[in-house]
Amino acid sequence: MVLIPDPTGVNDGGSYCFFKDITERKRLEHQVEHQAFHDALTGLPNRVLFIDRLWHAQARAHRSRLATAVLFLDLDNFKVINDILGHDAGDALLKGIAERLKDCVRPADTVSRLGGDEFTVILEDLHDVHEATEVASRIVESLQYPIIAVHGNIFATASIGIAYSEH
Repeated sequence: MVLIPDPTGVNDGGSYCFFKDITERKRLEHQVEHQAFHDALTGLPNRVLFIDRLWHAQARAHRSRLATAVLFLDLDNFKVINDILGHDAGDALLKGIAERLKDCVRPADTVSRLGGDEFTVILEDLHDVHEATEVASRIVESLQYPIIAVHGNIFATASIGIAYSEH
């Protein structure tokens, strides 16, 4: 509580202002919101945020008359890697894949993890389908190099599907 004196001197009691620091509460609210829309392991948008961004991407594509593509990526033999090398190695692989995917796209594109070993990429403002296939090729090429984990290098391959929508 702070007493603010009356500058005119008419009211000798002044006014009282009450302040409460809500910084921690706001930080916690932001943290809870982030957890609701992002994958805990990779920090990527989760399925809920992916769907929201896809709706927005489609609306923008309709207005701009440019195309949108969604790449669906499923890691090959992830269960085998998890079973043989353990969950820590599987988690390291998923984090590494997330980073590789982000490196293969533009900052405005959306990379998300749907769950398990499934990832999606939303590509916006495309002029033709070849732009989407180029991104898929970059992803496949990036997977030729191992993910470095505590237990050693992990090699991964993935199956990638492309859904292309033009307006």
